[in-house]
Amino acid sequence: MHKILTDSAAITATSVALLYCWSTAYYQAYLGAFDLTPGLLDRNFHQVLYHGLSIAFIPIAIALAIVSVLLMAYTVVSEICSTSRHVRRWRTWARTQLAPPPVLGSPPGPVNKPKKRAVATYVILLLATAFASTLAYAQNQGRHHGKQHLDRIRGGQIPTALQIQDPVGGKVDGLRLIACGARACAAMAPTTQRVYYFAPSGFSQRKASPP
Repeated sequence: MHKILTDSAAITATSVALLYCWSTAYYQAYLGAFDLTPGLLDRNFHQVLYHGLSIAFIPIAIALAIVSVLLMAYTVVSEICSTSRHVRRWRTWARTQLAPPPVLGSPPGPVNKPKKRAVATYVILLLATAFASTLAYAQNQGRHHGKQHLDRIRGGQIPTALQIQDPVGGKVDGLRLIACGARACAAMAPTTQRVYYFAPSGFSQRKASPP
């Protein structure tokens, strides 16, 4: 029971850390397309995890589907091979023919048995490479979506316009939302490309007029 709880806690902590890293990498790259500082649009922990799950759901589902198909194919092939007498006889003959001749004076030992340390090192390197690859993928996706959204704002292709109350210039209309954090949101004016920061509840929205 203790081992099950420990494994569950380790899996949960690892999953939360991965979602947090993926979401942070994506969000910073996304805001970087607008030359915005992530610190001004910081998010709370729940926002980060929810966003990480939303961007990782499709890749994880695809990876699980591929792994499931491979496991099913491996199971079917193993079952066919294990029930085939011809394959088993061929394996026996191959082992007999390909086995190295015994060396006189030396006790028989295991052949090609990898050490546990080498296997553990290989697994760690594989996991580190996979983590770095997924982190780079999240950054590329965030940068791509940020540039894409910026082009849509400049081209007037965002159908929803915002109106805020600027403490200096009064009401500002026709803004396009960039992102919202826990304490502040950011929007851009398509004509001047000026970025405005405002409270998450300090705006109204309407359907934008066609350019």
